[in-house]
Amino acid sequence: MTINEFGWETFECFLEGMDRQLNFDPRTIGRVAQVQRDLFGVICEAGYLWCELTGKLRHEVENSVELPVVGDWVELSPPFTDAGGEWSALITGVLPRRSFLARGGHARGTQVLAANVDRVMVVMSANLDFKVNRLDRYMALAAAGNCDAALVLSKADLHPHMEELVSQVKARHPDLPVFVTSVVSQTGLKELAESLLPEKAYTFVGSSGVGKSSLVNFMMGREVLAVSGIREDDDKGRHTTTHREMVKLESGALLVDTPGLRAVGLVDEDEALEATFGQLHELGQRCKFRDCTHDTEPGCAVRAALESGELDPQTWESYDKLKREQAFELRKQDKAMAANHKKHWKTITQNWRVRKKHEGR
Repeated sequence: MTINEFGWETFECFLEGMDRQLNFDPRTIGRVAQVQRDLFGVICEAGYLWCELTGKLRHEVENSVELPVVGDWVELSPPFTDAGGEWSALITGVLPRRSFLARGGHARGTQVLAANVDRVMVVMSANLDFKVNRLDRYMALAAAGNCDAALVLSKADLHPHMEELVSQVKARHPDLPVFVTSVVSQTGLKELAESLLPEKAYTFVGSSGVGKSSLVNFMMGREVLAVSGIREDDDKGRHTTTHREMVKLESGALLVDTPGLRAVGLVDEDEALEATFGQLHELGQRCKFRDCTHDTEPGCAVRAALESGELDPQTWESYDKLKREQAFELRKQDKAMAANHKKHWKTITQNWRVRKKHEGR
């Protein structure tokens, strides 16, 4: 096993572009393949190690988004030790991320799902799970983390007119790669597998029960991830994957399977929405006012396109909803920052008063 098989050469080129000092010892570099609470499964030259963070690193991080996630490249502290038949090491640092997939609106703030991802594979089943607006949301998340995106329409055997679903997607996102698949009928699986390149990392995301684990198992040629069916009462799936894990295909491609996401909140990235809705961004450039909100301003190219039929109303509604949600999340962050700031200075004031009281005695 070598770290080059897991994308190290590509990552080195990224570091060189950042003018980073490349004085790493390959024996002390690894890639996180699994996270189990405070334990990290790391692939490195020595093999597969179960690692913990050093106390210094754990206390130096200012935000949980800086902690290692699946796909991260990390620095390890040798020598490696054998504890009860399992080799282990300490993680001393996390290297800069080339890309990432994160969601906002989580109970603990922004949650990073995977790092250093080459392409986000959005899996949507052909049953009641399919919605173009939901695809917009996933694509915005991918763009926010500098990731490429593709759509995998799974369970094609459950829908008699898959071409209609593909047409809906292409009408809004003409350049998005779309794979129509079915593990039951063996449809499209070869084409999907051939699109996954060696040493590249692909993150499979989607709602519970859309067939992510089934696709991974098929491409692995064996059952490495648990699978469960859809519920008959609402045609939706149960959670099967309970943690994130990177697995390697025989082709050399790297897959990250994630738990089904019940909620997919946006992060605060205007550029992500612009990249996702290219037509709207181009229309916005033609508005009379640079800060046009596309509401009642005169000379608004977006409103004109809606009235003429050039712009699909559903595309505008999806964009407007995501934009308003993004603004709401930003306001929440501002409130949290204001509350923390107030608490910080309240503590300083209280300490100052206590000190002055003691000095006056």
